[in-house]
Amino acid sequence: EYYERWGYDYRLYEPILSHAASHEIPVLALNVPAELTRQIGRGGIGALSEEERGRIPARIDRSDTDYRKRLAAVFDQHPEEMRSNFEYFLEVQLVWDEGMAEAAAEFLQQHPGTRMVVLAGSGHLAFGSGIPNRLARRVDVDSTIVLQGEEDASLDSGSDFWLIATPVGLPKPGLLGVVLNTDPEGLMVQSFGEDSAARTAGLQEGDRIRAVDGNTVQKFADLKIAIWRKKPGDSVKLAVERTNDPNSQELLDFDVVLR
Repeated sequence: EYYERWGYDYRLYEPILSHAASHEIPVLALNVPAELTRQIGRGGIGALSEEERGRIPARIDRSDTDYRKRLAAVFDQHPEEMRSNFEYFLEVQLVWDEGMAEAAAEFLQQHPGTRMVVLAGSGHLAFGSGIPNRLARRVDVDSTIVLQGEEDASLDSGSDFWLIATPVGLPKPGLLGVVLNTDPEGLMVQSFGEDSAARTAGLQEGDRIRAVDGNTVQKFADLKIAIWRKKPGDSVKLAVERTNDPNSQELLDFDVVLR
């Protein structure tokens, strides 16, 4: 469910996940379900049902006042129209950090002697007040905080080490140039981007993409998985249902050169 739950380019994480897979290293998703945090963001923990409350940590430690102050500063940086309720925003962060710490602690308790590398945003690690201290509250384990930084980065972050590396950019991905509408029937072309590769190949608005290179696609994640390795200039074969043409009974094939 990577493409349904994350907005980050999968290629940023692919080397890590491929290394883990090739060496049979377990990968654990630490976060609580986004469905719950979205609901908390709208109405706080109090808006959850009893069943939903059972899916988040029972104990939420609110005693770290510096943690609250740092989150208040982050909240104030949001555009005014995007701000809702700071207490709800704070509770989302607390549930994230407590949830990740609890998931890590449970895994470590079930696998004694295991070493774990937690990959998380710096806000969840800095000063130890996010995941690290909440993990230590649950399980007796030695830990080290490593943050990414730049040569002139402030060292006042409560980290044990700074990782200072040369920035590496990703190459441009191959794009179809379509805006898709996802519904129970599959993926329908809603519109085209500028200089769209799909439109150049002959696709039309209302077309429904049924397969990519012979692989059936039903949802957005299927399409992303089919083309994530592709580069500009690579070709893909799309099988398309032309829904706007009542006389079209068979799928149409299009060779699309990605832009």
